[in-house]
Amino acid sequence: METVSTETVPVRRERDMERVYRQVNDAWGMPRREIPAVPDGIARRAVHVLYRLIMEQSFEGEIVLKHRGRSWVHGPLEIVVNTRRGWWLMVHDLAHQLHQIKNPGLRPHDPKQALIERAMIEEVVMRGWLSEAPGSRREAKPVRDIKRERYARVLARLAAWQKKKRRAETAIRKLKRQARYYDRTAER
Repeated sequence: METVSTETVPVRRERDMERVYRQVNDAWGMPRREIPAVPDGIARRAVHVLYRLIMEQSFEGEIVLKHRGRSWVHGPLEIVVNTRRGWWLMVHDLAHQLHQIKNPGLRPHDPKQALIERAMIEEVVMRGWLSEAPGSRREAKPVRDIKRERYARVLARLAAWQKKKRRAETAIRKLKRQARYYDRTAER
């Protein structure tokens, strides 16, 4: 994976920042309202990949998926990700959080944050995650034959009870043999 360059871009005015963020958002290749929701099956993997891309190390904590609020990094232990509000907001929120971890003294909308966000967007687009339908990574559940499953359970229980019956018969035979021995030796 290639590392992200976070060299400062000279930005002097508010309209320059608008131009920078317009370029960042153009990396999506579609209008913001058309960017789809994040499929839960891809979200965890995406966060791991994006974290490693920006922080240059693996994330070892827990990734929690939720369906309201903002995405948030809770230190090295947990990242909370809102998958319902779409790729745009998830990437934007994560870019802000990782920017603050990596560059704690800089403003939230520093040009370095824009570069981080753009690198994350390019990774999402390059991997084709935008075109995957929600749940497309999940395997289809096999069709179950309930009667066959119940029949197999009945046969297994029958075999278990027959085994217990044989063990009980063997135990009874041994105990009868011991009882006969003590009957003979007690008479003498």
